[in-house]
Parts: sequence; C-alpha cells; structure tokens
Amino acid sequence: MAIGVCLSICLGLVLPTVAFALVQETDPLGRPRQQVPAKKDTPSSVPPGSGTSNSGTEQGRPAGDLPDSPTLKSPAARPSRLRDFVPEKLDVPQLPKSRDFEAEAKGTARLTILQQDNAAPPQPQAENIQTAAANGEIIVAPHGGFRLVKRSSKVWEFGVEISSGNGPLRGAIAAAPVPIEFPEQKITVLSEFKSPNVASVKMKDFAGQGRQMIVNVPNMGPGETARATITMRLDRYDILAPEQPVEWKFAEKGQREGRMFLGESPYIETNHKRYKELGEEIVNSKETPWNQVESIYSWLQKNIQYEFDETIHSSLDALANKKGDCEEFASLFIALCRNRGIPARAVWCNDHTYPEFLMVTPKGEAVWLPCQLTTHDHIFGQMYDDRPILQKGDKFTVVGETQPNRYLKPSMKAAAAVSPQLKWIIQEVDPSEVQGSNSPLGK
Repeated sequence: MAIGVCLSICLGLVLPTVAFALVQETDPLGRPRQQVPAKKDTPSSVPPGSGTSNSGTEQGRPAGDLPDSPTLKSPAARPSRLRDFVPEKLDVPQLPKSRDFEAEAKGTARLTILQQDNAAPPQPQAENIQTAAANGEIIVAPHGGFRLVKRSSKVWEFGVEISSGNGPLRGAIAAAPVPIEFPEQKITVLSEFKSPNVASVKMKDFAGQGRQMIVNVPNMGPGETARATITMRLDRYDILAPEQPVEWKFAEKGQREGRMFLGESPYIETNHKRYKELGEEIVNSKETPWNQVESIYSWLQKNIQYEFDETIHSSLDALANKKGDCEEFASLFIALCRNRGIPARAVWCNDHTYPEFLMVTPKGEAVWLPCQLTTHDHIFGQMYDDRPILQKGDKFTVVGETQPNRYLKPSMKAAAAVSPQLKWIIQEVDPSEVQGSNSPLGK
C-alpha cells in the first residue's frame, strides 16, 4: 500500500467583496468533494422528523493511497491580492472499502449485520482494521482509565512541499496536520528540515485536539520548490476495554473535558429531534451508563450497512438511507451520543475515522474511550490500530477559511501566484535513513 499522499492546488478566483473564496470544495487530500445536504423529505422507512441538514461548509474525509494529482491549469490571473488555492478538477480514484457486504453474502444484495447473523465469518477488512489486541505487556494509562498494550513503533515524515509553478509566488502560507501525543500515541521527534526559501515553520495547537505545521514562504521564482518536514517516531498502543465498566459514570453536565463536544459540527446535526426520538427508542435509561452508550453502538452496527461513497453525507441523510462508511458511522454515533448529553468526538487517522465518547471512572477521572463501528467484530470501548492519529475533534478553522471544517486539512493561501501546487507529505520512512537529533518543534 502506498503511503505518500499528495495534493495539487491551483489558483482560485476571489470575488471583489470577499477576502477568501473557494472555487471548488475539496477534502483533506485536495480532491473535489461534493457536499450533499440532508434531504427535506426523508424516505418512508424513517419516521417523520428528519429535516434539512445544518452541516456547515466543510468537505472532506480522510482517505489513503492516492496517486499524484495531474498537472492543473490555472484560470486567468487576477489583480494581485490575497487568494486561496484549490483544484479546478481532480480525478477521484477508487478507494478501499472497510467492509464488502456483497462479497461476504456471496454475491447476494448488500445486507446489514442483523440480516447476516448466520453468515460465514467475514474476510479481513480492506481498510486494514485490526480486530484483535497486540501481544505484549499490558500497562495502565497514567490516569488509570484503561489499559494499553504496545502494537508498533514506526518512523513517519510529515510536512508540505510548495511549488511556484509557471510564475513567481509571493507571500505563501501553507498548513498541514502533524500528530500530537495521546494516551495511545507517544511521539519522539527525530529531525526537522526546511529548505532555504522557507522563512519560518511554526506549530499551532488546537486545545489538545491536534496540531498544524504553519509554513511561511515569502518569495519564490518560477519553477522553484519549498519544503518543510518533521520526522518523528510514533509508538502506538492498543486500548483495552475497562475490566469493570459497570462502575463508570457519565460526565457531569458542564464538565470541562467534554463541554465543547456536545454541540453541532460539520455534518453532525446533533440537536435534530430525530436523534431524540431514536435515542429514546434504542436506549434504556435504567441501564448503566456504559450499557446505554453500548446500545447506541450496537444499534448502528445492526441497522446501518457499510457502503463506501466518495461523497461525504450528513448524519441525517445517512440515517434516512440506512447506509454509510466510516465517516457516516462516526457522525451518527456522535450525534446520538451528544443529543443525550454524552460528549463524543471524531478521531481522524491516516486512512480512517472512528468515534470516541467521554466517561468518568469510579475515581472521578474523565476518560475518552473509542469504538470501531466499521467491522463485524464488537470493538467497543477499545481500539486496535497503529495508524498515525492526526486529530481528535470535528470542528476546526483552517488557513484561508472562515467557516468550521471537519478536519485540520492541508491548505494554502498566497498574496500572488500563477499556478502554485501544494503537496501534503505523510509517509512512513526507513528508520535507518533518519539523521539528526530531537527537535523543539515536537515539544
């Protein structure tokens, strides 16, 4: 599987009265992504109450393994002013699916898990979803909330490469996500690099949810390239479910750790009455808090079928159509949890998205616990994965945009340019090729 992923970004047009304007909506990898708002009239299979989407303007889903984008032609140059750069057109290749229900059902129509209770065990997932914990010594997370077991230690390179294209480039600022530490992800910065034409590289933190590398390139002549990267070792740990979850509780209303993960986010219409109705239908409030959240997880696994779509859909549309991929599964879980006052958020890895929910240990510690929805296995309150975690959260403002986005996606803006290109660097590297020492950028 190819690791490198690149973006090609070309000149966007700016309306006279708007400081920034996107010509075409794109996903975190720079591909065009069509936004499909929730339908006003929902299918008859869904009870009344589904309404229009309030999903915002962000487009994007993490995806893996894309070939380099083709060379793009830029529109006619406009008077020099601050602009954003987005693709005019990019081919969208076929991406792997997490679950292939058609193959699992041996050629029959796609089925939900509920309809496949007696089906043969499914084949390994195309998204490389791990369904068993790694073998190794079990350690307890510092706060005592859950247990960890080390899965892997790999070296990755993250950064951006900016090309000026056919003309000079002035005042370019590019941004791209880089990993930060979480309980299940430890980071050791090994080296950093910036080409001579890069004036500065800074790190912008987002309240413990993620980090962006901000690269400033003042000037480049035609055909020049600027590059800034950071290389780090990622130690990834599997999360094992708590041994006695029956004693865990919901976070108190207004608790700081979860307060910002109760509202609406792009594609997550938390406050819609359909979620209140469905939550009351599938959740028994007399059960333990753990079992209440698990009932949401189980209902989604049994009633929403996996189907990859290159377009990201609102959670309401996914509920109405009873289908979606990792994006829609995560959005539905988050919306149902938040509607019931349970903080929940999305986790973006390289290639995949899954949700987390907040609970409180018997000792009063607030702990985020993940679940894996796009697999037939019951992976709730635990996670087996070693991909780089790029962010935890689902509502961000990125360079060049004023509306909230679902992702800390790579982006760029510049004061003047003709046909610039932005390449997002995210690739696993051979440890023997890494030279240098620890960098303050990783601290």
